Amino acid sequence: MSVILGCPDKTVKVFVKGAETTMFSVIDKRLNLDIIQLRATEAHIHACSSLGLRTLVVGMRELSATEFEQWHLSFEEASTALIGRAALLRKVAGNIENNLVILGASGIEDKLQLGVPEAIDSLRTAGVQIIINSSSKDSCRRSLEDAALMSRKLVTVSADTHTDGGNSGHGGTQVALIIDGTSLVYILDSELEEKLFELASNCAVVLCCRVAPLQKAGIVALVKNRTTDMTLVIGDGANDVSMIQMADVGVGISGQEGQQAVMASDFAMGQFRFLVPLLLVHGHWNYQQMGYMILYNFYRNAVFVLILFWYVLFTSFTLTTAITEWSSMLYSIIYTAVPTIDAIPSLVGYWAIFQVAKTASFWLCLLAIVTGAIAPRFVVKFLYQYYRPCDVQIAREFEKFGNPSASNPAQIEMDAILDLRRR
Repeated sequence: MSVILGCPDKTVKVFVKGAETTMFSVIDKRLNLDIIQLRATEAHIHACSSLGLRTLVVGMRELSATEFEQWHLSFEEASTALIGRAALLRKVAGNIENNLVILGASGIEDKLQLGVPEAIDSLRTAGVQIIINSSSKDSCRRSLEDAALMSRKLVTVSADTHTDGGNSGHGGTQVALIIDGTSLVYILDSELEEKLFELASNCAVVLCCRVAPLQKAGIVALVKNRTTDMTLVIGDGANDVSMIQMADVGVGISGQEGQQAVMASDFAMGQFRFLVPLLLVHGHWNYQQMGYMILYNFYRNAVFVLILFWYVLFTSFTLTTAITEWSSMLYSIIYTAVPTIDAIPSLVGYWAIFQVAKTASFWLCLLAIVTGAIAPRFVVKFLYQYYRPCDVQIAREFEKFGNPSASNPAQIEMDAILDLRRR
């Protein structure tokens, strides 16, 4: 993140803050002559991140009037471009975010909320695959992960470790994958995405540290495009907006980092631990209730349609209506407002429909019932009309086929009509 300021002494300065891995690569070593101070800054950053603090490095560069004018023109052209605007803006920012002088580093306390370790453990017990995306330093994320995994022993596989298809090689030992944003630059949008997905699928937990907002969205897209599972993302800051919008379900935490994540999410909550009852309790209840309602509506509509079907067969496809408007309205109201007796969860029959509807024999039985109910009707009708035809049927057959034994009626020759004008 960069800010350009005009100072009272008519000078223009650009201030840049970011991760130490990025900031130390764009400093001007000719201006940062105090190597001992740089090494001390790196040591302080490592110590702060080990304590769980969110570390950032601040740098500065003074711009001349010519450099600022050239940059301003380039920025205006990039911001108004219709094609490739994001790439042009990144290029313009990269042209000015270099040759920096390190001003110092900061460490901000970023403790876990109450109940986060228990919530992560509950989600993992429920079979949810967890991927942690963070812009913090990897050692900071490791400290937080040690608390979040409830002291579970994991074998750490770093980004530069050679693995064989994600196999840990330690029997039943769980494996955690830790990868940084620099490695993701070369992995995302390349042929290495498939290998990363296979490796992450065999890991208990995946930690992505020092990742940019677009890289967070890329990780979500990596999982979303290769599986049919639902992806859920939870975030609390503005850098999580792109990741939340990419996922199938986005959850925003209303905290100290603003309301951007909440505004872009599908659900908002105040604590991370609220995600457990949202998924495992309310989500499970909603899934059961929606499934029962769908099956119940199929049953309700099938009964209504079969009544009309039998009535049409009985009336020989006449235009008379079987059900009046009032009857149709009362049928919908009664069957919608007063469900069947099995819809009460306390009864045993409430859960039977979920198990029975999963079997193929249930649907074959329904087909056999409909076929068996229709067949006797047509058989009885055919036998009754063949052996005991009614007078109306005899008259229709006589009119259609005639009497072959009767002689043809005599033909009567008609006289031509005379022309009245000749008379």
